[in-house]
Amino acid sequence: MGPISYSRGRLFEQCPMRYYAQYIAGIKASATVPMMVGTFLHDVLDVYFKHIVAVKTSSDFTEGRAIYDRMWGSPARGTLPETMRSELLNLWQTTMEHVAGIDTKTIIGSELKLAFDADWVQVHYEAPEAIVRMRLDLATIQQGGGIIAWDYKTGFKIEAPDDSIQLKLYVLGLFLALKGKPRPMTGALYHVRVNRERAAAVTEADLEGAKAWVLGIRAAIARAEANEIAGLPNVWPARPGTCCSGCPILATCAEAAKGVVNIEDAEGLLDRLILLENQREPIREALKYWVAKNGPVERNGVVAQFKVKSKYEFPMPALKKILEEFSISLERVVKVDRKLLDKSVRGNDMAKAQVEAIVIDKSHSEFGLEGLGI
Repeated sequence: MGPISYSRGRLFEQCPMRYYAQYIAGIKASATVPMMVGTFLHDVLDVYFKHIVAVKTSSDFTEGRAIYDRMWGSPARGTLPETMRSELLNLWQTTMEHVAGIDTKTIIGSELKLAFDADWVQVHYEAPEAIVRMRLDLATIQQGGGIIAWDYKTGFKIEAPDDSIQLKLYVLGLFLALKGKPRPMTGALYHVRVNRERAAAVTEADLEGAKAWVLGIRAAIARAEANEIAGLPNVWPARPGTCCSGCPILATCAEAAKGVVNIEDAEGLLDRLILLENQREPIREALKYWVAKNGPVERNGVVAQFKVKSKYEFPMPALKKILEEFSISLERVVKVDRKLLDKSVRGNDMAKAQVEAIVIDKSHSEFGLEGLGI
């Protein structure tokens, strides 16, 4: 079977047939543009992290741009078209601004490769006894000895860190690699395209859940392999969906042929979506009016209610003066991200008090639905 990674395990969950094609039959998957974008930006990020750690600075935008240009002209670019250079450069500049908020002294490593055997003892990444492998985008130490496992997302989907088995698996690996000492543990996602950081605490129960996920996936694959040897039918079922992109057997997959396979199918789905969106707004406004008068309403686990949306503004001249007084780099909070600003003044009560004195709170309530992943 070989070791399981998060991506392999997730692929088996999504489509056992594609897992079989790639990892048992050995049919190589084609690289899609989203995959190449993710690989390229992660490679650039790794080189940049190693640079700023080496020179002991939180940011170096000039060298960061130079690294991007060098790697765009190298094999790391793959077959990404020249027309995407500007788009990806914008994403890279946004990523560098986020990185500027991370103290390089806290960085344990980037593109950190970890592997563990059946007893959850760390082994070499290529060791034959490894049952699970993982590659962390970034690992850092918090104040007080806590650990953070970071995952940088280059796609369009916004994920919840609380529900991410991937983050919990990465925190587990970091926890074990650091000899499993009790400490606060956090999993953090950074969504590059929307410049959004989200984090969640990871508990010991979450770590056990990550172990159970790995062992469960391995057991399910072992059963499928045994059933195939026994001659049972349909032990690797095809489940068409988001994992069809880049699938090496898509052209011959009978199940995928029943779904969206051409532009006409896609246009038909778009027509249906437009109709639903046109119906959605008047329904939403009517429900919003009722909730405003009468309070939240719940149905089948979904709640319609008003929630407070936090929004803050800072007068830039006053903020700049405070940061300069306390020798805090304005570059670290260049977009005045409230979390980064709070992090920058943490531990400095006088600076924190002065920042709080000038903040303009524009938080407001917004109507929305909660529950069942909405």
